[in-house]
Amino acid sequence: MEPNNRSDQSAEDRLSSQLQQLVYAIELGSKTILPGSDDELLKSIVSAAARIFSAGAAAIMLVDEEEGSLIFRVEVGNKEAKLIGTRIPLEKGIAGYVAQTGQAIAVSNVQQDMRFNLDFAK
Repeated sequence: MEPNNRSDQSAEDRLSSQLQQLVYAIELGSKTILPGSDDELLKSIVSAAARIFSAGAAAIMLVDEEEGSLIFRVEVGNKEAKLIGTRIPLEKGIAGYVAQTGQAIAVSNVQQDMRFNLDFAK
């Protein structure tokens, strides 16, 4: 969601700050609360982020520079398909935009975003 006004930016800043605090707390307590695997830790972070942002689903994708693609590493909230291991071209969609530009964004209605790629969403 690209902010439309100052209150949207302020709310987005607060949510971003909360997420940063959560990650920092996980890092500080990692010796006592660290899950058994990297994927479990990533999934706990994604789950917490989804709760903070009231998102119905969330995922972490990693960049495979050799293949020029994004690969789903962990996901939460997706009830229709198993995405882990699925690859999408790096130059496609909102996730590809984020990966290529390094610009973090939150989108409240992906279907209204010009970067949204319905073919890959299906």
